[in-house]
Amino acid sequence: MAATRLWCNKELVAKGFVVDFSVHRSKDGRNPRAHVLYTLRRIDEHGFGLKPSTEGKSYGRGAVGKGAISDLDHWRESWAKTENDALEAAGSASRFDHRSPVEQGIDRLPEPKIRVSAINMQRLGKLLDPA
Repeated sequence: MAATRLWCNKELVAKGFVVDFSVHRSKDGRNPRAHVLYTLRRIDEHGFGLKPSTEGKSYGRGAVGKGAISDLDHWRESWAKTENDALEAAGSASRFDHRSPVEQGIDRLPEPKIRVSAINMQRLGKLLDPA
């Protein structure tokens, strides 16, 4: 949770956005994750800033919509650094890489998507219909 708070403060709160985040694990205790929600409008001593325009201009926030890819790429890289710093501080040898397998030079096909309902059926011992 401390790493998530640190990242949110550095990347969003410091730029004038309000953030709400939640950290939890899956029911089996594995797969820890964080969900981060933040405002689309800055907030300062004068109140809320302007909403993003319909042309995708966000008045000081950066791009919105498809133009926000550079923001997402930056956040992924920034989160990977924050997460890896926390893993190192905890004495873990595990590391996280924000890049896609292709960008990492890994030559493999993506694994098929298995829906939650199918996973639950497998846990109950029900066979999946391949058709």
